[in-house]
Amino acid sequence: MKNIEIFEMGFDQLICPGGEPDQRSLENASILTTLEFMGFFIKRHDLESSPRAFIENPYVAQLLQTSGDEAFPAILIDGVLAVSGYFPDAGEWGELCEIEDFAERLIPVSAEEYMQANSGCAESEANCPPSGCAGCRGCSGFF
Repeated sequence: MKNIEIFEMGFDQLICPGGEPDQRSLENASILTTLEFMGFFIKRHDLESSPRAFIENPYVAQLLQTSGDEAFPAILIDGVLAVSGYFPDAGEWGELCEIEDFAERLIPVSAEEYMQANSGCAESEANCPPSGCAGCRGCSGFF
């Protein structure tokens, strides 16, 4: 299966200001959940919690220098930049990952499931796993 890395300026982008996920956030969670269920390895990086990942990846470092925040989220598939500046919809993910009828195969994520998965964020970095906050489901959003 493919390795997917998502570089984001902040995971808080996934929850709207009122604290409840909007429809797009739920769709994104459904997409990532389905890809993971299908065997894809997904790693998310946030600039605040894992800046080293942004610097060490040549594609991402270049994007950061040339385009700044507008280039993010940036999505790499098997180490190659696939998308920059937006989060693809299910149809585009299907094309990127070569999955027929991907949009019809999505595992739905309810607002309650989304909020429950996002409620485990550590109070401080000291409580994060050794891989850093980006490696923890609670700190890295639904995924």
